[in-house]
Amino acid sequence: MPKISWDQFIARAEAFPGSAIPVRELVRLVHDLDITPALIDSHVSWSPETYQRIPLLRTDNVEALVLCWEDGQETVIHDHGPSCSVARVYSGTTKLENFRRNDRGEKKGFAKLEITETRNLGPGDACASDVGGIHSMGNHMGGKQRMITVNFYSPPLSKIQTFDRATGAIGEKVYPALLATL
Repeated sequence: MPKISWDQFIARAEAFPGSAIPVRELVRLVHDLDITPALIDSHVSWSPETYQRIPLLRTDNVEALVLCWEDGQETVIHDHGPSCSVARVYSGTTKLENFRRNDRGEKKGFAKLEITETRNLGPGDACASDVGGIHSMGNHMGGKQRMITVNFYSPPLSKIQTFDRATGAIGEKVYPALLATL
């Protein structure tokens, strides 16, 4: 199947009724998108403190961010609240961990999580998370290698839950503060 341009991606994303693109459709759109250096290069920024989240697009239906990861940088365990997501690796290799709750919410403000899947994704690979999906990702390539992913959310991010790996404590971040870091 031929790739679609950035303008075609935006037009197709905006053609969906309502404000949310179903995850299956978002996966297809992101898979078909021709992610070019011309689209990405001006959005690349690095920081030794934390991975960078640079806005690429925000409409009523979809948000796209360029994420720039130094070696060893990773997200906290999190969900995307009412949004589904698709992340596509532009360069480097990411380690993805998917989780599920292994409790029924008995202890308010805490969750018992278990890892359901660990994968490494390389350039061109993508992963998806439906509404409520819990995951983490990061750059664990070693050798000071950098990684870039392009992450898409529908509807655009509004709030997320975070999960502390050691204690299980649940936190919440609300847009726009959540853009600073996960």
